[in-house]
Amino acid sequence: DEIDLLLHSNAQKQLIKQLSDLAQRKNLQIIFTTHSLEIGKLTEFVDIRYLYHTREKTLVYDRITPDIIFDMNRESTQPLTVYVEDDLAEAIVSQLSDGLRISRYVNIRNIGSAQNAFTLAAGMMIEGNSLEHRLIVLDGDVYRTEGQLRRLLSGTETNHDDKIDAALSLITQFSLPEGNCPEKFIYDLLFDVDGADEATDCAKQVTGVVDSHDWLNQIVERMNQDRKIALLKIIEQAAESDKWSTYVERVRRWLIEQAKVLNLYSP
Repeated sequence: DEIDLLLHSNAQKQLIKQLSDLAQRKNLQIIFTTHSLEIGKLTEFVDIRYLYHTREKTLVYDRITPDIIFDMNRESTQPLTVYVEDDLAEAIVSQLSDGLRISRYVNIRNIGSAQNAFTLAAGMMIEGNSLEHRLIVLDGDVYRTEGQLRRLLSGTETNHDDKIDAALSLITQFSLPEGNCPEKFIYDLLFDVDGADEATDCAKQVTGVVDSHDWLNQIVERMNQDRKIALLKIIEQAAESDKWSTYVERVRRWLIEQAKVLNLYSP
């Protein structure tokens, strides 16, 4: 408990390294609590989980930011909030919002993983937050299931199934073709368009990958620009493909419906 208590940051780092070495040699799992921000820099030695306490239970995230906690408990200054798994999905929602001319109304939050999406939906339901004008978007390679929410939202009250349905309604996903990963799908769309574009030029230089994320990571590196800017350029080019509208239809339709409800813009 509170392993960092009264330890200087350098001593804390040395302790964690020693414990990691001991755990590997002895085949142990060592669990400890901490409030130290320094632990976040030692991910090669520790697997971090963040605990968020609600009135009814404690939720566990593998990644969390102050923004997520703020959005779970207060109203955002932007009326629409979309939670996504990574910066690729963030770029896609940004492109869609911009195309509908409502980007100034859309607050995009990166929550880090599909599991965090289910935890976040359960947390909002447990806290009794308004679920209006919020959407959680999965990349499409991990499908939403009722069972994933039931593990987080246990209970026997008469309206329990209604809570499950409400939490599940918060979650949608991109329509990724079966057997594809998001990065490879976007990579292939660049060749589907095959325009005279820098993103496509750089994509043609990618001949092999070690990790599925490298289909786009290598393009970003070759473009030699800020990652956010490079991803937006990649998405803008990929959006020219005939397959794009099907891929993003669920999210785009939700944005249009919300814009009409809030009288933001009616495309």
